[in-house]
Amino acid sequence: MSAAFAKGKGRILTIYVPTRAGFVQRSTGTSNKALARKMSAMVRELRDERRWSLLDAIRERRLSVARLYDHYASNTLDALRAELSDADVVRHIDDWEASVRATRGDTGTAEMYRWQVERFTGEHMLVSELTPAKITAWLAGLEVTPGTARKNLYALSSFTRYLRTIGVLDRNPLELVPVPKKNPPRLRFEALEVCQAIVDAQEEPYRTISAFIHATGAEIGAVLRMVPRDIDLERMRAHVPGSKAITRNRYDVVIEEWAKPYLERHLALHDVMTAPGVEPIDYATTPIFAGVSRYKVYWFHKQACMALKIEDLTVHDARHSLAVRWRKHGVALEVIAAQLGHRTVLQVAQIYGRFQPTMDERQAEVRS
Repeated sequence: MSAAFAKGKGRILTIYVPTRAGFVQRSTGTSNKALARKMSAMVRELRDERRWSLLDAIRERRLSVARLYDHYASNTLDALRAELSDADVVRHIDDWEASVRATRGDTGTAEMYRWQVERFTGEHMLVSELTPAKITAWLAGLEVTPGTARKNLYALSSFTRYLRTIGVLDRNPLELVPVPKKNPPRLRFEALEVCQAIVDAQEEPYRTISAFIHATGAEIGAVLRMVPRDIDLERMRAHVPGSKAITRNRYDVVIEEWAKPYLERHLALHDVMTAPGVEPIDYATTPIFAGVSRYKVYWFHKQACMALKIEDLTVHDARHSLAVRWRKHGVALEVIAAQLGHRTVLQVAQIYGRFQPTMDERQAEVRS
């Protein structure tokens, strides 16, 4: 269906152009058969390469075959594609944010991603402005740590993947963007008494959230996705959703006994909701801490630390506190790795292997 043939008195040749909606017949703008055959070969090549945005533009009559061939011959198809699709990407942010929320849950991630992306796009940004050079310069100009710059890049990566999914982008503009380095590893931890003081200095439900995190070492994103059936208070175990990677696709953790009263009080609130005339809780899908964002958890933790005059201690440091605490009680590295959701013991050994119970700690453990 690609052979050129004459049309009208001037014998202007036409060809069939493949598009996502099927073949369309379009004029080549020339009566030269050799040139028309080259144009026909071009559209077949573009079809094989799945450059549908260019071919669909011909079907929509936003682009002529002759103009497409001029750019093809001069190797400027990327510039032409950018010109044709040079829409304002900001108008897609609302739908993208909704898709992130549908995937990640109502944990505040969607809102934070949006804020980070809008720092880059501003109120308007054309597709042609999404270039590796501009993105790299923006990341370099952020007055943040390298780790935070990485988080901004992750948010932008999520947005560009969405734009590719809906056909706004043909290629990934982040492929040539260097990834900022990770922050230097930190190992900040506190004794159990300090952790419990931080828990008690917060109001509900953040007190219970903090208690669970400090008593299990679970990550905040995973905790906020948990549902009531994930917690077994009889056996003091919990089924934690995965967080960063497929290797943490749900795993079981032990809950330290001191956190039980906090969890009992909070879970009892779910039973109240099953009173007559009230829609019962769906224990399979309703999060235990519905409506809580990770950023509110961070804020209440920070306020508690300030009140207690504790400096430079993050929510994530609860994992370090638990791991060091367990290690000093002689818990095997393999057990700590399983508790933290690590696939292998290597990372745990590198970070926590240095901690050994002292003679006094071993003696106190034996006597207890």
